[in-house]
Amino acid sequence: MKKIIVHAGFHKTGTTSIQSFLNRNRHVLRAADIDFYSGRYISNNHVELHAASMRDERMSSWKKASGFRSSAMFPVIAAQIKEAIDASPCKTILFSAEGISYLRFEDEIRRLHDLLGRRQTSIIIYQRERSAWLESFKAQLSTHIPFSTDKDAFNYVEPDTWLLDFETRIGAFQKAFGAENVTVVDYDGEVTLQGSVIPSFLSAIGARKVFHAADWEGVWENKRQQSRISIATAVSPRLDHAVDNSRRRWQENP
Repeated sequence: MKKIIVHAGFHKTGTTSIQSFLNRNRHVLRAADIDFYSGRYISNNHVELHAASMRDERMSSWKKASGFRSSAMFPVIAAQIKEAIDASPCKTILFSAEGISYLRFEDEIRRLHDLLGRRQTSIIIYQRERSAWLESFKAQLSTHIPFSTDKDAFNYVEPDTWLLDFETRIGAFQKAFGAENVTVVDYDGEVTLQGSVIPSFLSAIGARKVFHAADWEGVWENKRQQSRISIATAVSPRLDHAVDNSRRRWQENP
């Protein structure tokens, strides 16, 4: 029985750094019996998982920009994931997509579980201090999408936004997959103690021993200066490039 690990975000907690590191070290991970899934639209950010799992009317930045149709594409994405998992020689299949953290309803998370073939699944989520998280998230959105006044929208960023209810967001995954299968990591603590979220992530997936500190030192994507600590918070041009590429792939081969 193959095991599934899903890195579900949150946004603005070093996800781009983690994804870039995993993408560059696929061969090392495979030697450790971990296969980092290659996405349909973006190789190291598996946006199709959240887009196919969401209710049709709900949006994310990527889903809105690409015109992705959740219900229509669900069987296509499910078939591709099943084929990849069945073909992989590794015992563990790893997915990463911060958009998964947008899933908030039981039916959406059930569809995610269905996409993964109802296999044994572990979820990894990074949590950050709320005010710093919201500031950084707003900065990211402001570069490519207007804020919404709809309190249920992903881009509603007023102080009462549902996005700041971390307990409920995490609780939805704990309820669906079991609390014992959901690992919550303190982003701020890891950055302060280790200067990076990557070593904690490698520990969470059981691959820490196959890497050395030199492998991740200096690996920061989407980086900006805040207070006295340099942390991954701002939007990188690579994000827009990835969205453009994935939109093109969707239009050419939905």
